[in-house]
Amino acid sequence: MNCRQGVFIVVLIIMGLLSSVAWSQEWEKIGESDGIIGYTLTDSESKHQAVMGVGMVDAPVAVVEAVLRDVPALTEFILSCKESAFVTAPEFENTADSFHTYMVNNVPFPAKDRDAVNLTEYTIDQTTGTVYVDINGVKSDYKLSKDMVRLPAIKVGYILTPRGPDQTEVIYTTAGDPGGAIPGFISDMFTKNLGIKTIEGLRKMVRKDKYRDCRTVITTTPRESLPKEQ
Repeated sequence: MNCRQGVFIVVLIIMGLLSSVAWSQEWEKIGESDGIIGYTLTDSESKHQAVMGVGMVDAPVAVVEAVLRDVPALTEFILSCKESAFVTAPEFENTADSFHTYMVNNVPFPAKDRDAVNLTEYTIDQTTGTVYVDINGVKSDYKLSKDMVRLPAIKVGYILTPRGPDQTEVIYTTAGDPGGAIPGFISDMFTKNLGIKTIEGLRKMVRKDKYRDCRTVITTTPRESLPKEQ
């Protein structure tokens, strides 16, 4: 199995490609910064793009996990994220490893901001210590506003793999339907920067005092099915 095939298989695992979309199987490297590599994958029909970033973070998995679980703090490092909060509305059931969130992304004029209600699920491979974070948009009228476009579909994934006592390999992926036409310059901004900037942001966040002393992984839900090596 070559490297490109391996990357594609990993993303199939973490995202679960949108069932209505036939993605091409060729990832394109679109950038590299300080050891972080960015990729994009384009749907041949809709032209929507999946984005991936791959890089090392100098912190244990428990620290990176703590950053990602701090949902309100995602605005500090996720590109154009201007609101992020837990959702505790009665219609949603939340647990320690499976909970709902609400996010708003700032989109430059002339497009409207995008928002989404998401289900975030944490699982762990108890053999390797790898933590998986799967984020999927859910249909809901929660905070529905005419001033924003509710994303029809969104998938985000993180794979946090321990690579030593104080290093974590992070694979970040995202794909979705933007809910209407987006000007090319806006689409390009997200495509070229989102994967790399997300991991760059994680590298900064793990140095904050409230995270850096975390040593115990919180996630306990086992990964139900792991990929078979091809």
